[in-house]
Amino acid sequence: MVDSLSVWLVLPLGIALGWYMRGRGSESPQAADGSAATPETLAGMNHLVNDDPDQAVASLLRATELDSHAVELHLTLGVLFRKRGEVDRALRIHEALAERGQLSTDQMERTRFELGQDYLKAGMIDRAEELFEQLSHRGLYATPALEALISVHEQSREWRRAIEASRRLTAVGAQPRQLQIAQYYCELADQAKAAKDAGEAQRLAQRALEEDAGCVRANLILARLQEDAGDARAAIRSLREVPDQDIRFVPEIVEPLLRCSQTAGQIDEFLEFLRDIDDETSTSASVIAQARLMRDNGVNPQSYLAESFTASPSWTLLDQLMQAVDLPTDETMAAALTSLRDALKTASAGRARYRCTSCGLGPGLLFWQCPSCKQWGSVIPADDKLVPAKG
Repeated sequence: MVDSLSVWLVLPLGIALGWYMRGRGSESPQAADGSAATPETLAGMNHLVNDDPDQAVASLLRATELDSHAVELHLTLGVLFRKRGEVDRALRIHEALAERGQLSTDQMERTRFELGQDYLKAGMIDRAEELFEQLSHRGLYATPALEALISVHEQSREWRRAIEASRRLTAVGAQPRQLQIAQYYCELADQAKAAKDAGEAQRLAQRALEEDAGCVRANLILARLQEDAGDARAAIRSLREVPDQDIRFVPEIVEPLLRCSQTAGQIDEFLEFLRDIDDETSTSASVIAQARLMRDNGVNPQSYLAESFTASPSWTLLDQLMQAVDLPTDETMAAALTSLRDALKTASAGRARYRCTSCGLGPGLLFWQCPSCKQWGSVIPADDKLVPAKG
C-alpha cells in the first residue's frame, strides 16, 4: 500500500516520473531522441506504488536502453532508497548503472559518486574511499568527492590525510578550512601526548595555532603539556590567551590557571586577571576562585558567596553556596537542608554543561566535534546564569 511508503519518497518519484514521461511525450512510445520506450521503467514504478520495492528494482534494472531521463529516474530512486536506510536496494541500482557502457561521462561520474555514498552508508569505508579518491581528481564531482573523502578520513581518524584533502579542497575553490585543519592538528597532538611524546605534541599544538590563531583547544593542550613539564609560568601564559580567543571558554581555564598560579606564586595576579574578565562573562570565575582559596585557608566562604549570588545569580554560585551553608543543629532543619542539597545536585547534574551553537545539542562533556551535526569547534560552555521566571 502507498501508506507504507514515506510521503517524501513518493512525491519526488512522482515528479521524476512526470519529467521522464514529459521527455518521452505523453502519446509517443519513443523519446525525442528516437530511443525506444522502456516499459520496464513503468512497471518498476507500478511495483513501487504497490509496495513491492524489490520487484520495482528488478523491473528497473531489466531496462535494456536508458535515455537521460531514465538514468535520472534510476539515480533519484537509488538516492531515496539510501535516505530511507535501504542501502542494499540503493547499491543494486547504482551498481547496475555503473556497469552500463551507454552512460555519458557526467552520468557515470554522478553514478559513481552516489555509489560511493552508498558504500559509506553501508560502512564499506575502503570502497567509498577508493571511489571518492578517483572522482576527486577530475570532473564535476571533484569538490563533493573531496568533501566526502574528508568525512571518510575523519571517521577513520586519519588526521594527516584529512589535512591533505582539506588543502586540496581549498585549492579547487572551496572556502579555506583553517579551523578544521587546526582541529586535526590538535587531534594529532592528543595522539602524540597519549604516546608520551610531549615534544611532538607541543609542536603539533603550535602548528594548530599557526593554522588558526583563535584555536582555544590548542592553547588548552599547550597549557596541559607545559604544566606536566613543570613550567607553570608558560602554562599560565597559554591559559591567559584563551579569553582573547573566545571569552565563553573562561570556565575551562579557571581550575588549571589556579593550580599553575599557586605553583608559580602568582595568586594575586590570578585573581586580578579573573576580576578583569568578570565583566565580560557570565561565569563569576573570580568569585568561584576566591571561594576556593578561602576554603583552602580554613575560611567558610558562605557570606561571600551569598552576597555574590544575590548580585549575579548562577547555577554554579547556587551550588557553591548550598555546600558552604553550615548544617543547623536542629535535626529536622538539617535533614531538610540535606534534601535540598541533594535535589539541587540532581537538577544540576541534568543540566547541559555545554551546547552546540550549530545544532543546539546539549552534551555534558566538551566535544571539539559535535557528535550530532559533526561541526568542528561549535560546542561551547553553556550559559550558567539563573534566569528569573517571567510573570
